[in-house]
Order: sequence, then C-alpha cells, then structure tokens
Amino acid sequence: TIKKWSKISSVCAVAPLPLLATLTSTSIQIKMIKDLCLIYKVPFHKELAKATLGSILGSGATLLSLGFLGKEVLKGVPYLGNALLVVTQPAAIYKLTYNLGSIFMRHFQNRGDLTNLNLNQTRALLKKN
Repeated sequence: TIKKWSKISSVCAVAPLPLLATLTSTSIQIKMIKDLCLIYKVPFHKELAKATLGSILGSGATLLSLGFLGKEVLKGVPYLGNALLVVTQPAAIYKLTYNLGSIFMRHFQNRGDLTNLNLNQTRALLKKN
C-alpha cells in the first residue's frame, strides 16, 4: 500500500506548478492514510487526516516553498535544469510519501489512531529521514 501510493504521488509530482504538485501529493497521502486505516482497522476521518497531515507538513508551506525554490534553482542550470527537475521532484515526493506511510503504519501497529499521533515526534522522524 505504501509503495503503491508513493509511486502514484511521485508521478503526480511532475506537475508544472509547485502548488499543483503539493496539492495532488497531499490528496494521495490522505488516500494512503485511509487505506492504512482500513488495513489496521483504525477509524478514518478525512478531516482529521487532513488536519494531522497539515500539522505534520506545516500545511504544505514547507513543501511548496522548497518546491518553488528548487524549481527556480534548477531552471537556472543551462540545458540540464529541466531534466534534473523531472528526476529530483518525483523522487523527493516519493520519499516523503513513503516515510509518512511508514510512520503511520508503525503508529497503527502500536494501537495508535489519528487522534493520538505525536506530531513533534513525527516531524522529527521526517527531518531525520
């Protein structure tokens, strides 16, 4: 499940606008969380999943600013900039989605649910990975 949704999010990360890529990947990450909830028989509430994911990722602002900055830097590289962008952005979104999925999976395996995820610990794990 985690690999499937990570692959799908990485394909969507090729979107030409950073905001579109961020919104699309966030929607896919919510779907992945829903599937993990089904697997681990954890109640899923879309609004709670959105709020939790938004809190973990800083409402997408970090990803959006990094995506925009990365695109601008890579565009400045003659000839190779666009090619590097096509390769790096999907890989970064794949890794983020995969790491999020792994964190939620471990949390659900430890009998956690969407209401008791330690956000500070989750953010620290994402920064470390």
